[in-house]
Amino acid sequence: MSSTKTRVYGYGNYAAVWVDGGPTVRLTASGLLPCSNYEARLEKRPERIDPPAWDMVFYIDDHCEKGLKVFDVDALMHNNSGATSIILHDALGEQIVPIKDATETWVHSEALYLVYARLPQPDKGHFGCILVAEGTIVTADRYRAFGPASKEDCEAFLLQNCTATARKSPLGNALPWRVIE
Repeated sequence: MSSTKTRVYGYGNYAAVWVDGGPTVRLTASGLLPCSNYEARLEKRPERIDPPAWDMVFYIDDHCEKGLKVFDVDALMHNNSGATSIILHDALGEQIVPIKDATETWVHSEALYLVYARLPQPDKGHFGCILVAEGTIVTADRYRAFGPASKEDCEAFLLQNCTATARKSPLGNALPWRVIE
């Protein structure tokens, strides 16, 4: 049985760090795919800019082999311009990923939380929201709607901005991601 792969914009958690203090940057995307036969990739966009722009892409089959699959993909690039961020296109549109120094550490005096909602992102509000602790891996059919913030702030956001009602995909299909033409 052969299956057809469809190329769609995906979503993940993104980080960009300088490598060894030189002009090289490592862009990383990580997350959790809902099907074990799906693939995640970072693909360089055709625009000739420095640093290059990227697409977060999922290759999905016409059937889903049930089973969660962790993905952690990265790309190395030169950043001779000294830019402080990388442009990445994903299921939500254009993302700006700040480039951090590899030695930076984050120290928080309190636990932080995030609100994730289900894709596709509606024009107004969010649906299918969940509240998770920062660092929790969430399936790639969800996007970060709010946070990181305190648990109380996240709960308030969830109550004011999220609905439990799933909306029909504006794409006219069951895929939560935008198909790349």
